[in-house]
Amino acid sequence: MNCTATYALLDSGGAELETSKAGIKLAQATLCVAPQSGSPLLFSLRDIARVEHKGYTARLSLRTGEQLLLSELGYKFEDFLRLL
Repeated sequence: MNCTATYALLDSGGAELETSKAGIKLAQATLCVAPQSGSPLLFSLRDIARVEHKGYTARLSLRTGEQLLLSELGYKFEDFLRLL
């Protein structure tokens, strides 16, 4: 699944490390977040400890303690959650 979104990466204390518009690619075993500028972020789906959603924002808690917030997925939000 491919879509666009706004993402924010938070450290274990909740401080924002980075945020940007990005292309999102959900593959069989990985989640790739490709910001408009900078290097892509790759996450193994096994590293996602918990998925929560509220108000069309998905909060992915990672095993490292970091959190990935994905918003502005548009009409693909429900499909993204289902496939994740």
